Order: sequence, then structure tokens, then C-alpha cells
Amino acid sequence: MNDYNENKLECYTKMRRREKGRNDPLYWETCIKNIFNINNDNKEMSQTKKRVKNGFSQGKIIKLKERLISKNPWLKHYFDVVEFPDGRIGQYNRLVVNDGVEGVVILPILKIKKENNTYEKKVLLINHYRYPVQSWSWECPRGFGNKNERSDESAIRELCEETGYKGNLKSLGKFWENTGICSGQINYYLSNNLKKICVEGLDPKESISELRALPLYKINDWIKKGKIKDMHTIIAIYLARIHQFL
Repeated sequence: MNDYNENKLECYTKMRRREKGRNDPLYWETCIKNIFNINNDNKEMSQTKKRVKNGFSQGKIIKLKERLISKNPWLKHYFDVVEFPDGRIGQYNRLVVNDGVEGVVILPILKIKKENNTYEKKVLLINHYRYPVQSWSWECPRGFGNKNERSDESAIRELCEETGYKGNLKSLGKFWENTGICSGQINYYLSNNLKKICVEGLDPKESISELRALPLYKINDWIKKGKIKDMHTIIAIYLARIHQFL
């Protein structure tokens, strides 16, 4: 574990357990600095000073040292040294997607004119090949945001890239992506009044085989039968319903 070997972790754990009632910030600051080789001037030491103010973690998991394991343009993987609420010292996996820029999910709604001159709402889904699960997936358009654009601009761009449509946006809210391992958030949108603006077809960079306009009455059946397994799509449908857009 690089400079944070098992002996150092065990040493600090034993000290915390043995002297848990000791409320002396300078004492714990010195212990942490000596054991974990943290300098007074860096960010980790500043955070540690706040933590040891009361001598307890008070139910929170406290970061002692940030450790970057690997990174690429889309993902950073951290394996931080942390203190758990019971005083144990361990490590915690943490992922930062797209440098923390918020992602977007778009639920496109088509309004189809019927023979009797009435209109029927349908959800526009894409059949997207997802490499991690090695399977085709019926889902809403979604994607990364960019640092130089607002989340609604990201949503318009992703919708156009993956479906060839453009429409009005209604916000469905912003939610944590996966609180157990990710720090990112996702903006959910509904898009209606759709217009086809790309006649050439789908973005060739995307692994999308087809679009399908699914009638609203079939949504529950598709979810129950496992035809829709993507959680972001199911969440977007639920949000649209509780906002009474569907």
C-alpha cells in the first residue's frame, strides 16, 4: 500500500482505540503527522485538524489521506485512507467521473397524431450497446456534461447526438449518481415538442442500433419483463410521472 502500509494503519488504529477519550487536538495532530507523514501546510493536514477538534469522527467516515490510484480522461479512481466511525483505519474506493462535471439524462416524449385526429404520447428510447454488461440496452439518451456548457445545453447536445431530435426541456431534478462509490450528480430532463433536425441518422460514434417510440401503456410491461433494465431510464420515467408530465 505504498507508504501507508499495514503497520502504520494498525499503529494509528490502536492509538485511537486506546486513547479514544483523549480530546487534545495538538496531540492527535502530532500523531497523525508522524505516522502518516502529513505536512502541516497541505490540504490533508488542514482537514485532519478539523477532524481532531473533538477527537471523534461523530458517525462520519473521515478522509485522512487522498490517494489517486489511476486516471484517464473520463474517470479518476481514488483509494483513500479513511477513519470509520468505530475508530478503525482503512481504505475506501471513490470514483470521480468526468472531473466532477454533472451528467445528463433525457426522457424524450413524442406526440404522435392518430387517425381520429387525437394525439398519443410515446417515449423515444434508443437501443444502445453497453460494453460493461456486454448487452444491448433500451434506454433514454444520456451522457457526460462539458465544463464549458450548462446542464441544459449538455442535454440538448446529447439528445441531438443520440436521436437526431431537438425539443423543449423540463427539469426533473438533480440526484446523486451512486452514493456508495461516486461523488457525481445527474441532471434529469424531459424533452417534448420534438423535431427531427438530423436527417443523416445517428451519431456513428455511438453504439446505437435503433430508435423506438414506445407507447406509455407499454412502459410498465417492459420494465416488469426486464426489457428496460437501465436504472437511469426507470428513474426518469418515475420522475416524469410524479411531476405529472406522463
